[in-house]
Amino acid sequence: MAVASPTCTPLTPAVGADPQPRLRELDSLRGLASLVVVFHHFILMWPAWPWPTHGPLWHQLHLTLLFYPLYAGHEAVMLFFILSGLVLSFPYLLGRGQPYPIFLARRILRIYGPYLAALALSVAGAAKWHGNLGHGKWASAFWSEPVRWTLVLQHIAFLGFYNWQQFNFVIWSLIVEMRISIFFPFLALLILRVRTRIALLLAVALSLTEFVVLRLYPQTDQATGLLRTVHYTAFFIFGILLARHLKTISARFCSLPIAIRIGIGLASFLLYNLSIPFLWDYRRPWTMTSAEWLVAAGAIGFIVLGLNESPVHLTASISCTSPYFSHSPSRSTTRSLLGDNFPFTSSQPSPSHGSSAHGLRNLSSARANASARKSFSLSEPSPNQKPAALQR
Repeated sequence: MAVASPTCTPLTPAVGADPQPRLRELDSLRGLASLVVVFHHFILMWPAWPWPTHGPLWHQLHLTLLFYPLYAGHEAVMLFFILSGLVLSFPYLLGRGQPYPIFLARRILRIYGPYLAALALSVAGAAKWHGNLGHGKWASAFWSEPVRWTLVLQHIAFLGFYNWQQFNFVIWSLIVEMRISIFFPFLALLILRVRTRIALLLAVALSLTEFVVLRLYPQTDQATGLLRTVHYTAFFIFGILLARHLKTISARFCSLPIAIRIGIGLASFLLYNLSIPFLWDYRRPWTMTSAEWLVAAGAIGFIVLGLNESPVHLTASISCTSPYFSHSPSRSTTRSLLGDNFPFTSSQPSPSHGSSAHGLRNLSSARANASARKSFSLSEPSPNQKPAALQR
């Protein structure tokens, strides 16, 4: 067996017994992912570079590898879910789980409190600046109508099927996280007691449930519906299993030759950044599930690397809550104030949600024109729009 490299620091028994020394890296990783989500949503409205519509696949591939990691927003949300499962399961793994009422109250304060503050800002902005201000279908779906208080109450309650994107477009992931938090203690206790194989089969079954229902009922709301919650519960299971086997995985990873560890890092990077651009297709539900599972594999690789490889340790404290909750009203306010005074608008499909390589080849690219400004857009359509093309 290869001798562990000095740059790889495996989890020691003391650290494994107390996860706190490692939470800085996890918090920083979550913070960086949060910034990627923010950049993703801004670039959907105001893209900073054109994307190719034709040419050899290698050309599209290298452009994807260069730029896409900077705004791989959906992938970052998958990373959030896995990290949540990992961190929330530590107390149960150590036999220090909080009483259920305390756990739920803490989760409500952590997720729901900042969410309500951001919702209040969004409602105030929508009341003043509602209307179609351009920048494409995706951007125009937000603050598009006068404030209806019944819709505000639905946002507060997190219940039912409603126009979740009207005020703050990031809340779909918060709805999923809050719902899973309600039963997470029971899920963690179950997964920590059954065999790993059984837990993985349960995760597969949860994702297949969504796939089967979408095949039978393709008009189902995918973003806020219970199907999304069922499917993404599998990602929390991945996090729980990672916490359960963290010391073993860490020791085995650090015992590998450095070349193999580098290979694992590259494989994680490719899975994380290429799965959705080259596989995702809303018209084929199985591609959505498959792409997200491949992203999950890459995200787990990133987590293992971040916890063990000294060169990639992230020691800075990066707060992710503030920009994640507030960037939606900030972006919509900026759009309202700038209007048409910004050189780019949004009207075309987003490169982040293409359907295989064909999806990338069909993306429109901007054509620079010295005499007039041309519009180029990346849009992320509403989940309630049933496309001939893409939806989110």
